[in-house]
Amino acid sequence: MTNIFVIDTETTGLDGFPNDNVVEIGIVRVEVEQGKVHPVLSTLVGVSPESLDVNAWVFQNTDLHVQDVMDAPREVDVSLAVRCLLRGQILTSYNKNFDFGRFLNFPPWSLGNNPESECIMLAAS
Repeated sequence: MTNIFVIDTETTGLDGFPNDNVVEIGIVRVEVEQGKVHPVLSTLVGVSPESLDVNAWVFQNTDLHVQDVMDAPREVDVSLAVRCLLRGQILTSYNKNFDFGRFLNFPPWSLGNNPESECIMLAAS
């Protein structure tokens, strides 16, 4: 049975590491042959106040608040749990070039050692 883990992020900007941060991450597991989707993880990601852009688009244009991120589980803990959960798994996202190319292949996420699947945004189009 083939499983692909699809990751979605909310970030403080578009530049990526090291200028911007992941402030929310969600992961689902897709059973490819059965076409079933299973939620795996959905959490806010706590970022230190000194590295958090309180004027970021995500805070101005969504229902996410700066205080939510400040109170969330720490980035180091979430990223460690994500790496452990996904070690050796096939990964993708809706915009793989953005999520992986700017955030998830860099510290503290460092998911670059996992096999990647086709970008589902490109596959869908």
